[in-house]
Amino acid sequence: MEKPEQVPKWENLSRDILGIIFGKLEMMDVTMGASRVCTSWFLAAQNGTLWNTVNLVVSHEHSFFYNPRVNNTKELVVGIRMSERHYTINITCMYLLPYAPHYRQIKQGQNNLGNLLIEITKLSCTAPRNLFFNFYSYIQDKELVLAAERMPNVEKLVLPMWSSLSENSFRFAFSQWKNLRTLVIVKNPLNTGTLELQAVGENCTNLTNLKFVGLLDEHLADQIVLHLQVLKRLSLRCSFLYEQGLSRLVNGLKNLEILNLSHSLVVSLFPHLHFRMVNKIEDTLSMVSQKIHKLITCPRFFDCGICADWLHSAWSCWKICKYFELFWQKDEIEEFNF
Repeated sequence: MEKPEQVPKWENLSRDILGIIFGKLEMMDVTMGASRVCTSWFLAAQNGTLWNTVNLVVSHEHSFFYNPRVNNTKELVVGIRMSERHYTINITCMYLLPYAPHYRQIKQGQNNLGNLLIEITKLSCTAPRNLFFNFYSYIQDKELVLAAERMPNVEKLVLPMWSSLSENSFRFAFSQWKNLRTLVIVKNPLNTGTLELQAVGENCTNLTNLKFVGLLDEHLADQIVLHLQVLKRLSLRCSFLYEQGLSRLVNGLKNLEILNLSHSLVVSLFPHLHFRMVNKIEDTLSMVSQKIHKLITCPRFFDCGICADWLHSAWSCWKICKYFELFWQKDEIEEFNF
């Protein structure tokens, strides 16, 4: 009598084959699903090729990505005036609104960013070369330190718009990321988190690509020039620019080769708050084009629909957040796309 043919079991599949299958899944499906089926699948999920990039941007698990609730915009503005005096005038003018954006509070328990990073690094170990946070991740000291400790080989880092970071955590994190080559930072002026560029410059000597989305004033321009002299590619796409800050930046960065100013707005404060398209500062743009190899501006320099929309959005905090979210992943400089 013939013995019945045995059907192969899923857990006995080759790890290489499982690795290919897992590579078709979203990161969350591997981390919270497939890797927990059995020991064999857990080991297959540790395949280093799956974890070259930890991309939290595409995840739909929104309970991991959150912002603190803001109840009183006026109180928040006063706090910013005290702690970041360089931004005093323009933040007060631009963001003194009857409301601030409200985002869901993080749920207590397993669903938080720290635990998610722990679960990811159980599988990835130190393999990740690219780490992209979700736009709405509210990253605090412990999460930044955890990411740096467990993923020290990151070469491309995208930080979220919202954060609450101390100088010590910022310094520790970038002391671990010595291989960092590309850094993308989105900083809403309402965000009071630290931006410690000295720590970045001292530790990340290979950092040649920086994208900053937010408010570039004279103080920040001076900090970039002082600490990030190795920069070759700089994108200020969709940012607010002080004309004087832009001039200091270009004159001070001696190694800068490519500058992207697409869809950025120039901010003037006196005699009143005013926004202009970049094409209105012709003398500064002429100086910039003489200093660097390649200057990128809007394709339709005098008639850009994106700039026109941006100009109307600049007075609304909520619209600014949505505008940043819409365009932060795109850039005319290839190194900044993710």
